[in-house]
Amino acid sequence: MSLLNFVDLDDDDFQSVADVVRRWCSDDNVDPESERGRAAMRAAVEHALRGDSA
Repeated sequence: MSLLNFVDLDDDDFQSVADVVRRWCSDDNVDPESERGRAAMRAAVEHALRGDSA
């Protein structure tokens, strides 16, 4: 995933994705900047772009 994927998200979608990933990272004691945290962000963005719901 590149940063260009974020361009396709509107502000509300981006905020929702960021909030969900932050909450997941906090609940699972994962550093959002770690490989696992970044993988979670990639997956969340891909789901949001496809229109998947959680």
